[in-house]
Amino acid sequence: MAALGARVTVVARRADRLDALVGKIESTGGHALAVSADITDEGQAHASVARTVETYGRVDTVVANAGVMILGPITGADTTDWRRMIELNTLGLMYTAHAAAPHLLEAAADGPRKDTPLVLVSSIPGRVLLVRPTEQQD
Repeated sequence: MAALGARVTVVARRADRLDALVGKIESTGGHALAVSADITDEGQAHASVARTVETYGRVDTVVANAGVMILGPITGADTTDWRRMIELNTLGLMYTAHAAAPHLLEAAADGPRKDTPLVLVSSIPGRVLLVRPTEQQD
């Protein structure tokens, strides 16, 4: 998107990776803002959208791409891993959508297309739990 002229905000927990990504975008002539945040925290998800609006004045498109898949048998599993997976794959994306929706609707009302995309990309556990027969027998 940045290569096509969009001003983008990249959000993630690890500042070092964000800085590297922003450097790559800017080295090719793009514009990017790095926001270090954990979107599984509702306040941080809202703050990342607010920072984008403060910096760019509006939000026209949101692509929230966050997900993790924990593999392994159910028996003996660390259920804190399950919680983290659900928080990221489902709640993190919902918090981001919740924070962005008012700004997207405002941009749609002001824009020529009257349309502002909201794209949510998760890992498969965000939609369905897969259980292999061998895991059921453990």
